[in-house]
Amino acid sequence: MFIGFCFGVGPSAFGCVLAVLAAQYFFIGEIGFNDGFSTWASSASFALVTFGMSVICALFQKSLNALSDLNDRLELEVERRTLERDGIWNVSPDLICMLSERGEVVAMNPSWQTETGHAEHALKDGAFFSFISPSQLSDALHRLSELPVAELDSQGPRSNGTPLHLNWRIARREGHYFAVARDISLQKEREEAFEEVRSQLQQSQKMEAVGQLTGGLAHDFNNLLTVITSSLDMLEQRLAQGRHAELQRYVGLARNASDRAASLTHRLLAYARRQTLASTVIDPALLVQEMEDLISRTLTPRIALEVLAAKDAALCFCDAHQLENALLNLCINARDAMPQGGRLQIEVTAVHIEPAQATGTLSAGGYARFSVSDTGTGMPRSVLDRAFDPFFTTKPLGSGTGLGLSMVHGFARQSSGDVQIESQVGKGTTVNLFLPLHQGTAPAPGVVSSTAADDKAHTLSGSILVVDDEDAIRDLISETLLDMGYQVARAATAAQALQQLERL
Repeated sequence: MFIGFCFGVGPSAFGCVLAVLAAQYFFIGEIGFNDGFSTWASSASFALVTFGMSVICALFQKSLNALSDLNDRLELEVERRTLERDGIWNVSPDLICMLSERGEVVAMNPSWQTETGHAEHALKDGAFFSFISPSQLSDALHRLSELPVAELDSQGPRSNGTPLHLNWRIARREGHYFAVARDISLQKEREEAFEEVRSQLQQSQKMEAVGQLTGGLAHDFNNLLTVITSSLDMLEQRLAQGRHAELQRYVGLARNASDRAASLTHRLLAYARRQTLASTVIDPALLVQEMEDLISRTLTPRIALEVLAAKDAALCFCDAHQLENALLNLCINARDAMPQGGRLQIEVTAVHIEPAQATGTLSAGGYARFSVSDTGTGMPRSVLDRAFDPFFTTKPLGSGTGLGLSMVHGFARQSSGDVQIESQVGKGTTVNLFLPLHQGTAPAPGVVSSTAADDKAHTLSGSILVVDDEDAIRDLISETLLDMGYQVARAATAAQALQQLERL
């Protein structure tokens, strides 16, 4: 019993006391052989009980002290956390509030009054919902059924009328909603300032581009006009002199200059993506193979040409003539990048752009990729960044207009494709032209439509109304049509054209 009592520390301490007391009377009652022994036993029992009670009291006091220490620590922890919470609640610049299940404001920290300029009672009476509408709050609380935290942005007027932009984070805890709103007004102002600066930069770049276009056009067209006007002057002189044998030469010079002017205009329209495309279904591999002879003639003998085009490559839908011009431009650029010779490779493959690979200018989907690679000088980053700019060229004066790559880029974008350039200085350049694939079958070769056959059999007769506000253009077109056998009516305005139509 004593041993069990000594080790029986805990909630059963009082039970141990009763057991010891019972043991005392047991010893007194049973160990009674004679008076001397009874006295000794009684004394021993008393000593034993006294010792046991001392142990019990000590252990009980120890338990009480441990409980008291634990309670003190818990109270200190609660006090510390309360101070932390109160510190965050009172000192935080964020706008913190607690809402009921119905979305009513239960409590809000002092920052609400500081940031909004409204008193707490005014906020609770309704001003709170000028910073987050009931519908916004309801939607956010509804989303908390699926998300741990709901986030949204809102805007409301301060008491002085200035806007307050807030970013909200709302969570649900123990039957209440806790919301933290952060003032992002400065961030919004910076974003607006950034947008304004970016807009100004875009306008500046646009004006710079207009300046480049104007300067380039003025230079090129002045040269072409000089050839045309000089040829006309010489024609006039030779006619007056009766030297008719030289007339054809000056006619050829003027025609060549006018063709170059038309080509320049065409390239500008391609850059601006305003040219009219005659898109058809084409076999890209066949087109490149048919161009191989033409391309080889534009290269120097020291450049080796390699064409890799699978016969079963997919079809694409684009303007074949513009594609030929684009590829020819790329090949000429590659040739000029290899003055000492090298290797030019043209490869046609069908590729599929996954959504993860898509860019802002190249959507996911199937494309025919035309890769033109050279082993030339390559382009540094400063040149690569301006490669598509109109009239930008690294070639010597008079060797290029700087419209080749810009025309290719405009054609690709107008055809819902893209152009990408990979280049390393000293190693070469690869230009990848992407054009969308066509889902269908290729047209049978050699088939002439009935419309085309009818056009060939059509006789040059009938009446044509020519409408143009430029007298010279109207007269020249009319005379050309008259020489072809047509009857021609002329009009300078829409009203005149309607009157002429009534007479025809």
